[in-house]
Amino acid sequence: MPRELNVLVLRPLVTFFTAVIIACEAPNVQLFQSETLVYIGNISYVLYLVHWPIVIIFLDNLFKSYIFCILTILITSILLHHLFEKQYLKFEMSGIIPLTILLFGANAYLQYSVRNYDFWKLDLPAETREIIDKNIASSTLLWNADTWKDPCTEIVTDTPFPRKNLGGYCRFRRGNGTLSIMLIGNSYSRNLVEPIRAHFHYNYSDFIYMSVYANYVLYSGNSVDSQQALQFSKQQVELYKPDVLLVVTRYMEEIKNPVQNNDPLASQINENVAFYEK
Repeated sequence: MPRELNVLVLRPLVTFFTAVIIACEAPNVQLFQSETLVYIGNISYVLYLVHWPIVIIFLDNLFKSYIFCILTILITSILLHHLFEKQYLKFEMSGIIPLTILLFGANAYLQYSVRNYDFWKLDLPAETREIIDKNIASSTLLWNADTWKDPCTEIVTDTPFPRKNLGGYCRFRRGNGTLSIMLIGNSYSRNLVEPIRAHFHYNYSDFIYMSVYANYVLYSGNSVDSQQALQFSKQQVELYKPDVLLVVTRYMEEIKNPVQNNDPLASQINENVAFYEK
């Protein structure tokens, strides 16, 4: 079965061996004398630069054709190589400086144009545009704590990690029920805390919510931020001992890896679940 190659390993290796091949300058190796190979190398950098804009513009929004995109990328790369790249490589410094200023200015104008002119905007059906506008407005309200139905009676100011990593912490006013509830996670918890809390109709004794950057609650990722967030979550759960713990978080790519024998991630999840269940 084919296996996915780790690009973080493959890319440096390809770059390294390419540099080795160039440095060797083996004049007797026929493969390196191939005009086709040399030409591919000449247009490869232009191809690398132009392929993403073309894919974004044409594949998703207009023609939605892989063949059209591939042909457009190849033709554009060849034209730019001959009409632009080969020409500026002949420039002296007196020509490079004005060209650089011109390119900076053109890029600045393009950025301004994209943000201010309707030419770049997608021509969406009115129904789709209405849904998007409503979702944006709804999302803005969900993220704005000032629009929450109830104010916080308690917040956290001291954290074992940089304060900016704390997306939010709120202990709402006491409800009319008997169960205490804690909702923890990363930005998803901040996004969904009010819709979830509304469903309880104050049928709880206590409701605490916490949002921390890189907080996966059941395991820690490879970053220090994630490890600190997990420890902080466990400290808060141990401190308040909620009757109901709601984990609302977006998991990152490592959780999608195949489960191995004695999988360390699965072991960590089991250990943390057991801790929260105590």
